[in-house]
Amino acid sequence: MTEPDAALEYDRNQQFSTTIWEKACGLGFIGVHFPEEYGGQGCGVFENMTPSLLK
Repeated sequence: MTEPDAALEYDRNQQFSTTIWEKACGLGFIGVHFPEEYGGQGCGVFENMTPSLLK
């Protein structure tokens, strides 16, 4: 099962995957909106949207 299929299945069953969470953390997707002094990356909405605008 691919990750998007697995994510859809977790959503349907109202479950949560720690594997997907850990992968998202490793890729830097978690904490982007938190200030750096609290362990986040300090990014705002614009910085979070920029990669999708570049596609």
